[in-house]
Amino acid sequence: MTQKEFDVGFKLLKRFLKENNIYNSFLKITAHNNPSFKKELLRNFNSLHYFKTWNDFFKYTNGVGDDYNEYGEGKIIEFIEKWKKFMDEHHFDGLKYY
Repeated sequence: MTQKEFDVGFKLLKRFLKENNIYNSFLKITAHNNPSFKKELLRNFNSLHYFKTWNDFFKYTNGVGDDYNEYGEGKIIEFIEKWKKFMDEHHFDGLKYY
């Protein structure tokens, strides 16, 4: 994933999180208020063969984090479905707009 693809996807992810009122939880649970989270996430996208596009973000702990259960039971499945729909609505294929 290029830096540009990552930046576009991260911006869209932040919008999704804010629109679904989970941005603050994301900062606490997933990003652990860690300033290097974004840099580490890009490294994960580029180093793991199964974690390649923004479609994968909520599917793997490399995106959503090891503490994903703190969002609540069944929430990650809900987020996966909402994220897919959100990307479709915004014509985003996981790497770029179409």
